[in-house]
Amino acid sequence: ILDDPPTDCGGKCTKGRLFDGALSYAGGGPNSRDNQLFFVHNMADQPIGHELWEVPIGNVTTGMGVINALYGGYGETVDQVQIFQHGN
Repeated sequence: ILDDPPTDCGGKCTKGRLFDGALSYAGGGPNSRDNQLFFVHNMADQPIGHELWEVPIGNVTTGMGVINALYGGYGETVDQVQIFQHGN
């Protein structure tokens, strides 16, 4: 999927960072978005949103507690290449 133009998220995105509750495609380079989406949660100190493909397509308006309750122990240890090549 082609990248969307950058946005300031209606004032919610600052310094190349998405806000808690943002929904975005994951990608691995320009115009590389496919079928992986992620919600931003508890990531105030992480540089999420500075890449061209990390443009929010939506956001959580209610129920952020449910998003925050999802298991986050995997962190960034998931092998994206393996998922792409073999599925999950």
